[in-house]
Amino acid sequence: MQNRPFQTFVGVVSVAPILFLMGLALSFGLDLLIPATLFKTLLLQNLFLGIGAFLVLLGTGLSFWAQKFISKNVHSVSAPTLTDLMQGPYRYSRHPGSLSLGIIFWGLALAINSTVMAILAVLFWAMMTMWFAPWEEAFMIKSVGQVYRDYQGRVRMWF
Repeated sequence: MQNRPFQTFVGVVSVAPILFLMGLALSFGLDLLIPATLFKTLLLQNLFLGIGAFLVLLGTGLSFWAQKFISKNVHSVSAPTLTDLMQGPYRYSRHPGSLSLGIIFWGLALAINSTVMAILAVLFWAMMTMWFAPWEEAFMIKSVGQVYRDYQGRVRMWF
């Protein structure tokens, strides 16, 4: 099973981008209806604007790295194996794409000083951690077995 081609898994659609976009749309809509700020003082607002902007850039960079890594390895090798792809950002996180979206979500919540978005960012992480990432991992275990279990033992889910 270790040498099973990665193309087997390319058709699996991650729900993280869908949840992320739904969460952002809901956040902006609710924020218009129920405007509530996280930080009241101008000093804290400016401080967390900077932290939020940094997180958005960090998450965006991680997202591009993960996408570029997968694209390069899936298309450049005729039949890359799961073992081949446990490199790059996947050395540090089993779900770097989902992690990047969570970081962006938190960064936006801090940058725009939105309580509603911060609450939905927590819900996003909870849903990813408790339901969707475990579902993807169960699929991978079913598909490649012990290779993925070994990978889980070496690399954390998020960071």
